[in-house]
Amino acid sequence: MFKKLALKRKIEQCKKNMAKLEKERAESQAKLVDEVLVNHVEPDPEAVKIFDEITPKIDAEREKMIGYANELKALEAKKKA
Repeated sequence: MFKKLALKRKIEQCKKNMAKLEKERAESQAKLVDEVLVNHVEPDPEAVKIFDEITPKIDAEREKMIGYANELKALEAKKKA
């Protein structure tokens, strides 16, 4: 029972982390688009770096969440069997 609760909490934490990272990525992307399409200037290298670093973090967090969800499903299936 405790294991299931811990997994559910980990899944929720992953969702929160992903939402935060996705917000940061969207802000970075908006800045890049504004610079390139609206202002017709080269994008700030720092903004490009941030955007490039955030995407793999989101992917890693998503993979962790999927792993926790699969583990939770296995525990629930084991209980039903």
